Amino acid sequence: MWEKIRKQIDKRNSPTDYITDVIDGSIYRSLCQENGILYNCDSLTVTFNTDGVALYKSSQIEIWPIYVAVNEIPPAERFLLKNVALCGLWQGKGKPPTYVFSKALIEELNKMSLSGVQLSNGKQIHVYTLISSMDLIAKAQFLNMVQHNGYYGCCTCLIEGLHVVNKKGYSHMYPHFQAVSTLLRSDKGFLEDGKKSYELANKSKNINGVKAPCSLAMLHHFSITKGVVPDYMHGILLGVVKMLMALWFDQSEHKNYYKEHKAFPEYYIGHCIADVDTRLQDMKPVDWISRRPRLLSGNLHHLKANELRAWMLYYSLPATEEILPDVYWNHYALLVEAFHILLSSKITKEELNCAKQCLNEFYEKFSELYEHNQGKCGLNVHNLYHVANFVEYWGPVWAWSCFGFESLNGDIIKQVHGTKNGCLQIIKTFNSIKTVHNIMNSDETTSRVKNFLETMLINGRRSVNWLIINPSCGVGGKGKKVQVVGSLIEHLLPLGFFINEPIKKYFRVKIDSTIYSSKEYRRATRTVNFVVLTNLGIVVAIDYFLVQNKKVLFIGKQLKLKNEWTIVKGWNSSHLVRIETTIDNSANLVVDIVENIGEKLFYIDGNPDCICVCRVPNMVEGD
Repeated sequence: MWEKIRKQIDKRNSPTDYITDVIDGSIYRSLCQENGILYNCDSLTVTFNTDGVALYKSSQIEIWPIYVAVNEIPPAERFLLKNVALCGLWQGKGKPPTYVFSKALIEELNKMSLSGVQLSNGKQIHVYTLISSMDLIAKAQFLNMVQHNGYYGCCTCLIEGLHVVNKKGYSHMYPHFQAVSTLLRSDKGFLEDGKKSYELANKSKNINGVKAPCSLAMLHHFSITKGVVPDYMHGILLGVVKMLMALWFDQSEHKNYYKEHKAFPEYYIGHCIADVDTRLQDMKPVDWISRRPRLLSGNLHHLKANELRAWMLYYSLPATEEILPDVYWNHYALLVEAFHILLSSKITKEELNCAKQCLNEFYEKFSELYEHNQGKCGLNVHNLYHVANFVEYWGPVWAWSCFGFESLNGDIIKQVHGTKNGCLQIIKTFNSIKTVHNIMNSDETTSRVKNFLETMLINGRRSVNWLIINPSCGVGGKGKKVQVVGSLIEHLLPLGFFINEPIKKYFRVKIDSTIYSSKEYRRATRTVNFVVLTNLGIVVAIDYFLVQNKKVLFIGKQLKLKNEWTIVKGWNSSHLVRIETTIDNSANLVVDIVENIGEKLFYIDGNPDCICVCRVPNMVEGD
C-alpha cells in the first residue's frame, strides 16, 4: 500500500490542467509549495467523518463512529474497511456531548500531525487533517452553530436568510439575492464570533450563527470555513433531489395551495406518475449499479441515497421529458448537468466554470419557479452556491462525500448481535477484520492461508472462470466455433484473422477489471453492458466477440448520435446524448479489436421518444 501512496505523493508537484482527486485541489496544492506543510516530504493528509446511526430499531440508542480516511490512498481503495481507521465510538441516547466527544478526537489528530505515526516499515510520517465531511446536524453540533433552520446557518458564508410561513408553521429560506451580496466567512471571524457569543453568557444569543468557540479551531492546519465541506449525499441527494421529487409527485405537498386555488401547481405531475413508472421499469442500468430503478408509486419516500443518485444522473430527465413542463425540466437539467461534471473523474477549469454557472442559475430561478414553496429554498439549496468552490479546493465531489463512510456504518451495524455493549462488539469485530487483512498482506503468510482468508471475506457471489487470451483480456463462458461468411470476412482479414483457421464466438469479455457483455448474452436480463464508446469516438452496441489465437474482436452496430441536442439549452456539449438509431435498427457494422474499447456507456431506453446514452462520471463511487 505504501508504494501506491508514494505514487500519489509524487503527483503533488506535477503540473496538471485537470482536477482528478484531493491532491489536485487548490488548497492542497498550496500546502505543497515551499514553506507548506506538505512541501518536499512524505506527509499524509486525512478526511474525518462522524454521524449518528440507530443501533436498534426499537430504541433511541445511537452510535456515533468517527472515521478517518487517508486522502493519498488511491480512490478505488480509499474507503475500504481495511484502509479506514475507526478513531472513536460513542453510544447513548441522542447526540453525544460535543466537547467530550470532540476533545479526544482533536487531541489524537493533533498528536498525529505533531509527533507523527510509525508505519509497519519503521518510517515515521506526519499526518494532517484537512477535510471534515458531515451532514448538517452533525456539522452544526461540531461547529457550535445554529441548525440549518436558523439565521446565519451557513458555515461558509454570512447569509442571514428569512423566516417564511409554511403549512407546518415557519421555515427558514436562504434566497439567492442575499447570497450574491453576502461575504464569505473567515477562520478568524468565525473564532471571534464564537468568543463574543461565549462572553454574552446567554444561550439564546449568538453572533452570526455561532453560539460558542468551536473545538475544531484547535485542530492544527485545519480551516473551519474551507475544510468543513458541503454534504452531497445528505444535502443534495436526500435533500434537494428528494424534495423536488416530492414537489412533483406528492399531492400532500400542495394541500394549502389546492384549498386556495382549487388546482395544483403547474409543476405537479403526480397524476402522471404511472407514465413515469412505465418508462422507469423498462430502463436497465450498467452492472456497476446493482439495483434496477424502483417504481415511484409507493416508493417515493423510501428511496435510498444511491437510488437517488442514479435517478438524478441517469433516469430522471428521460423519464420526465414531455411530462414535466419544459420550464421546470430545463431548470432541473441545470442541476443534473452540473453534478455530472462535479462527479467526474477528470474536471477541466472550463467544465468547473460551467458547473458553477449551472448551479448559480438553478439557485437563482428556484424561488421564482417554486414560489408557492418558498420555504423549500433552505440551506441544502443554498449550498449549491458553494459546492463548485469546494471542488476547486479539494477535488471532485466523490473524493469527500459521505458515501464511503456511510457504507462503513452499514458494515459495523451488522456486527452487533446482542443488546449488551454494542460498542465493544463493534470494536472487537473491526479489529478482527483489520487483523485478517494484515495477515493477508504479510510476506510471511503462506499462499494457502491467504486463499483461506480470502474465502472468508468473499460476499458469496458466483465466481466466473475467465479464459485468459492475452495479458489484458479474458473471455467468459464456453466458446462456440463459428463459420464466418458474407461481408464480415472483409472486416476480419485486415485485422489479422485467418478465415481457414478456427474462430470461436463468445458473449463476455473482461478487459483489465471491466466486464463487457454482448447483446446476444441472454443471461443478462437486468443490465445493459454492451453499449460502448470506442477510442475513435464511435458509440457501438456489441453483438458478440470473436477469438482467434491471441486476438479478440468485437462485432457490433454503430449508434448514430444527435449531437446537436443538449439538455442545457444553448450549450455545445451534454453528458446525456440522444441517439437516432437504436440498438435494434442500426445497420452500420463495426468490427475492431477489444483494446480499442474506450469505456462502457449507460444506455437509457425507457422513453422511446428520448433514447439516450450517457457516460458514467467516475468509477470510484460504485453502488
